[in-house]
Formats: sequence, C-alpha cells, structure tokens
Amino acid sequence: MNVQLTAGANMCIVDIVCRRGGSFHDATIFEASGLCAVFEEGLIHQGLLLGDSGYPCLPYLFTPILDPQTVAERQYNATQIRTRNCVDHTLDVWKRRFRCLTNTLETTIDHTSAIITATSVLHNIARRVNDDLPE
Repeated sequence: MNVQLTAGANMCIVDIVCRRGGSFHDATIFEASGLCAVFEEGLIHQGLLLGDSGYPCLPYLFTPILDPQTVAERQYNATQIRTRNCVDHTLDVWKRRFRCLTNTLETTIDHTSAIITATSVLHNIARRVNDDLPE
C-alpha cells in the first residue's frame, strides 16, 4: 500500500492518505488528496509543503531542483532536503513505535488502511503526551 504522510516539525502526523495500492505515483495520490484540495481552494493561507522529486513543484509545494546549476540552487536543495528530514524521522519513529508497519500486513486492504490510520492517531497521542520514544 502506498501511504502519503504529511508531518510537522513536531513529528506529529498532520495528514495521511492510505487507500491506494503501491503502484500509484506519489503525485497522483497527492492530486486526489484532501490536503491538495484545501491548498488548491486557498483555504490554507499560511504554510507550505515540502515534497521530494516525486511531486510537482507548485506555489504551495516546494520540491528539489532536479539539476541545480548555481550556488543558490544547491543551497536551496540542501536546505529543502534538511528541512524535509523531519518527515523521514517521523516515519522512523512511527515504525519503531508500531513495528507491524515494518512488515507486510496480512490483512485486507480496508483493514490495512484502518491499521495504518489508527497507528497514526496513536502516534500523535503519544507525541502530545510526551511518551518516550521506543528504543
């Protein structure tokens, strides 16, 4: 299952989409997401999204420059990637907290989606109550 996850700097999961098979491209999942819709409709007036090169560059979605030529472009890419690392860290912590996410779940697509969503909610609760990170 392809999971699109949006996380904040506080390592809380702000948005999750987990209803598509693994063969869907990231950009396709994003374009059909509620998060994309609220940005497209102008309902979010502050904030930006950072994505990897699998996403389109949009006024509210910053992606790396594919072939940086200048010092400024290389610095932008380094900063963009460094800032985006909090999402990777969130994923690592979430998977450590819920080890079932590191393996293939032997459940139906609907149950798999429910498990992924439920663990994201539990992850956020653990973050809000300052639950210790798993070893």
